[in-house]
Amino acid sequence: MVSVIRIILSALLIPLLHTPSSFIIVYIAIGVSDVLDGFIARKFGLESDFGARLDSFADFLFYSVLTFIVWKLYMPMLADSYRVAVIFAVFIRVLNVILTKWKYKKVVFVHTLASELPRT
Repeated sequence: MVSVIRIILSALLIPLLHTPSSFIIVYIAIGVSDVLDGFIARKFGLESDFGARLDSFADFLFYSVLTFIVWKLYMPMLADSYRVAVIFAVFIRVLNVILTKWKYKKVVFVHTLASELPRT
């Protein structure tokens, strides 16, 4: 359920782009709910494969929205070397999705070590 809220809130970031206070509140809510999502699931024994996939999709959507926002707002201001870095980071994430789909015959979202820290 928390992941569904994150998906909805992530989609709201784009229309809230020009209202900074609302944008920041929603952004923080997404971050807090991301941490709480896994904690609540583990604490109350609500973990499931579907929940894990939904959480990964919510993360993917959130990062996709942030990438879009950075692209629209800041790419014209970035030096060429930074543009290349942003494009490379996006390329790596997309390549990850493509390769895991090819290898495992399903889309797999790889979590980083930082996303695993709340589990400890």
